[in-house]
Amino acid sequence: MKQVKQVLSLSALALAILSVEASASGPTIYGSLELALAHTDQGRAINPNPNGNGRDVVVNPESGTFLENNWSYVGFKGVEKLTDDFSVIYQIEVSVQDGNVAGVEDPISSRNTFLGFDTSWGTFTFGRTDTAFYNAEGNVDVFDNTNAWMAQLMPGEDRQSNSVNYVSPSFGSQQFAVSGTVLMNDDNSTSDYPFSVATTLGDPDLQSTLYYVSAAYSKDVEDFKGYRGAAQVRFNDLKLGAIFQNSEHITLRNIDGNMYYVTAQYNLNKLNLDGVNLKAMYGQDQTGLGDYFQGIVALNSNISDVQVEQLTLGANYHASQAAIFYAFWANYKTDYDLNDVAQDVGTENVYTLGLRYYF
Repeated sequence: MKQVKQVLSLSALALAILSVEASASGPTIYGSLELALAHTDQGRAINPNPNGNGRDVVVNPESGTFLENNWSYVGFKGVEKLTDDFSVIYQIEVSVQDGNVAGVEDPISSRNTFLGFDTSWGTFTFGRTDTAFYNAEGNVDVFDNTNAWMAQLMPGEDRQSNSVNYVSPSFGSQQFAVSGTVLMNDDNSTSDYPFSVATTLGDPDLQSTLYYVSAAYSKDVEDFKGYRGAAQVRFNDLKLGAIFQNSEHITLRNIDGNMYYVTAQYNLNKLNLDGVNLKAMYGQDQTGLGDYFQGIVALNSNISDVQVEQLTLGANYHASQAAIFYAFWANYKTDYDLNDVAQDVGTENVYTLGLRYYF
């Protein structure tokens, strides 16, 4: 019955969107539909994790082949210009997961949904948004929104409700900007107003500039505090990226340390930037704050010497501006001590084929 109500609610929302779109001043409808086939020998990395999250190590983890719906979404957004330098902006976006996929209890959930103002002093939004810390990543993550994305080893990929977000206008031709996110409720009971701030220089798409760098700090958003720095550079058809982060759990002082990713993407099609792209990503986590480790064992004060490694190799084929086929292999190696005793987690291999369609 719950899923029936959710489907009816989504249908009503879709009809409302279509009726608004039919008007001359209607908003823009957009979204992404995605389906992937993933085979794993451990079952810890796929979306969602069939072994659960925050459990003791699964003795016989669930291996096999699974269908993944990687955060398919639909939304609409618009702008109402009131003066030359002041506009009202709005966006409503929802994630649509397959209710038949194991582990999905709520197939419909909120994504970036806000009301705000775009002014000559910057952009202000109120509601649910990606944090400034998250956005500072730029496009370093070449496997974003898949089972191999950076959240597997790195916390901070957060979309927060009850938040106020600010992004400054760009200063100068080099696109220098600052941003900040403040949460109006205290989810973790550690500070009155959890927040994150970031500064960026350059174009994360590496189009108007051939480089992008950023620095960001987050305090008590979710369950950690930390800082990160990211950089990207393009040499003709080759794009290189790196991100480094230091994080500390806000209550478990033994859970702290460094993590990083390095990435590369090479375009094989010299005449078409939307052709075939080869991609590679390698990362390490020494904290256990990432999604992958927390899918193995619940964080506690007896954990030490965490070491998680991830290597991902793959390719995209842009069949059109909207349709993208992709394939990749991801390998995970995990070691840690529990009460000073080494734990044997094993190695996981995940093979994924997928199709993403934008509209």
